[in-house]
Amino acid sequence: MSGDAALWAVVPAAGSGLRMGTEVPKQYLRLRGRSVLDHALAALLDHPAIRCAVVAVAADDLRWRDCDHAREPRVRWVTGGAERCHSVLNALGELAGEAAADDWVLVHDAARPCLSRETSTASSTACAIMPWVACWPCRCATP
Repeated sequence: MSGDAALWAVVPAAGSGLRMGTEVPKQYLRLRGRSVLDHALAALLDHPAIRCAVVAVAADDLRWRDCDHAREPRVRWVTGGAERCHSVLNALGELAGEAAADDWVLVHDAARPCLSRETSTASSTACAIMPWVACWPCRCATP
């Protein structure tokens, strides 16, 4: 990232939880007293360089209104799409008039609550070092 480039976040959260087999979508399941979505947003918003997080939710989703971050000024809510890629596209559309061509967007799935500041910092640092490459940081899980 150049010194002037901004950092934004897109959070696809339009999933129904069908594969998981729960009545409540994964992003709204409770984990240590908060929704999984709130954990993911808190981790993203903890990064000082992230200007805004755009969350894409299903058209008929009203649960997001009960999230801790529902009224957070740095969080915007948009309608997601039929597939994850459509939700990401809709969220990027929300940023289209504001984000500059050399800005970076971190895409982080709402159902992944264990993002650390170190990982988001590593992602933004990778953008600065290798601006021609898309980055997907991951953590190896052990059984």
